[in-house]
Amino acid sequence: MLGLSLFVGLIAMGWSELSALDWLAVRDELLEVRWRFLLLAALAALLNVAGMGLYDAVCFPRAPRLGFAVRWGVGSVCFAWSNFLTFGPIGGPALRVLVYTRRGLRASSVARGLAAQYIGFTAGLIAWMAALALPIPLGRASMPMQVALAAGISVALTAIIRRAAIGLLRRREGGSQTAQALQSIHPVALGMVGFLDWGCSVTTLWLAALAAGVALEPLLAAGTFFSGHLAGMASMLPGGLGSADTAWLLALTGSGSQPDQAAAVILLFRLVFYVFPWVLAVLTTLSLAYTGPNEAMWRQPAVSGAVAVGAGFILLTAATPAAGERLTIWGGDAPLWLMEASVLTSIAAAALLAVLTHRLHASSRGAYHVSALLLAACSAAHIVKGADALEAIVCAVLLAMLILARRDFRPNPPRWPSARVAAWTLSASTALYLIVGLASQTGIRISIAELLRFARGAEWSRFLRGGLLLALMTFLVPGLLCLRRGGSGLPALPERRATPLP
Repeated sequence: MLGLSLFVGLIAMGWSELSALDWLAVRDELLEVRWRFLLLAALAALLNVAGMGLYDAVCFPRAPRLGFAVRWGVGSVCFAWSNFLTFGPIGGPALRVLVYTRRGLRASSVARGLAAQYIGFTAGLIAWMAALALPIPLGRASMPMQVALAAGISVALTAIIRRAAIGLLRRREGGSQTAQALQSIHPVALGMVGFLDWGCSVTTLWLAALAAGVALEPLLAAGTFFSGHLAGMASMLPGGLGSADTAWLLALTGSGSQPDQAAAVILLFRLVFYVFPWVLAVLTTLSLAYTGPNEAMWRQPAVSGAVAVGAGFILLTAATPAAGERLTIWGGDAPLWLMEASVLTSIAAAALLAVLTHRLHASSRGAYHVSALLLAACSAAHIVKGADALEAIVCAVLLAMLILARRDFRPNPPRWPSARVAAWTLSASTALYLIVGLASQTGIRISIAELLRFARGAEWSRFLRGGLLLALMTFLVPGLLCLRRGGSGLPALPERRATPLP
């Protein structure tokens, strides 16, 4: 409840900046990006991914199939996946348990390694914030001094937290193994990994601002980054989506940037810090899934995870205004109902794909066939709209991934998702669609006439119809699943025959 209150408060504080955004102007800012700084920001993001991978190399024990390089690579790929999916505190540990237990580590060893990771993670965060808060005289040497202080504080704080944790665990029954695992980790190495992790994150935001034409002072860039990151952590939303962005927007506009420039900076940062490493992680995972010696271990999570991300991407693009004129490939006499039907088709297909994701992960042949049909329909709908080639390509790539993995889906009896899973998934999809759409749409007019408006450029009315469709699906789909399972969302009980009297 506190996290939701913080999120609502941040949105209220930044509503004037959010409502003043002109997304066409933001697009123009993105078209004038400085590619040299953008490439440097992407390099800093890759260094950050490598730094996060070092957490695994330092904290997890060596095993026959888990050398230093393997642990480093696994940690980097897991971080890129969980960072993009915005479920880092949940998805990161879950991915590591999945991978490391299949490579010979026990779940208890994975848990102890994760505990050590969070020590370095927390120490690095506190060290950077403390170094930036110290009253150091301004000058050419101020920034190098603060960077050196952050490194020293990170190492010292890691050693202090590690020693305190070891002492506490030794006093508790059953904590001796965890204490022994922490004792084997060198605090200097772990502290330097935490320092590198947060330093690369700040550098990525600073370079993304330069790529958008915003010359931030390094200290101001660091303060901006940490304000948004802390707001995202406190709001308890996945990845701080919405709350972190609003805090960044307020910090950037407060430092003198125009709202459109600030929005361009945030979008570029999200692109190079979240999307770019995730794309590389997807390519790495797919190469392991289809060519590696243990491809069966990787292929199913890769396919189901990619479909889930693709469904979210389609919903996000449907919620935002179109970048160009719709139906450009059909000329000026194209029927508007065709465009409206294609928009609603893509939204409905994306929501149903999100519902079927966990059944794909369970190797359901029925979910495989339905997902393939939905992806084909969604790709066709985006082609019909005429200006959504990227979305059509994404759907085609996901369909190709499904077809290549078809042997992994077993011909078991069809089993559909439960009503509870469908309700939660559709509710989350609707919330994502509405939050992004309300923040990005312009010309907002609440009226029944706007809902019934069919015209070129009427992006707000299409957004309203898409939201209404998702809201209806949130109630109808779980209801249909309840009826299919016997009226309560549970499997129907067999009828009991009457016992004849003697």
